[in-house]
Amino acid sequence: MAPFIPPPAQARGPGGRPRIDDLAALGGPFVLHTGCRWRDLPGELGCGSGHTAWRWLRRWQEAGVWEKLRWAVLEELSEEQMFG
Repeated sequence: MAPFIPPPAQARGPGGRPRIDDLAALGGPFVLHTGCRWRDLPGELGCGSGHTAWRWLRRWQEAGVWEKLRWAVLEELSEEQMFG
């Protein structure tokens, strides 16, 4: 998944919380799968606050990450089926 994730946005200035790891922000699919509220996202997932996970999910959607990932998985499955 890492090749599809866009580079981090520039910091707006000093201060604030440290940036979480890109892959740690994958709380969004958990919310979409379970139907829990963003603010109820379990802290043990390590994806920061629900608002942070929501922003990352939205940013990746806008960058086409999920569509690129989908096509990469389909291509991998196709190759596996052909050369299996």
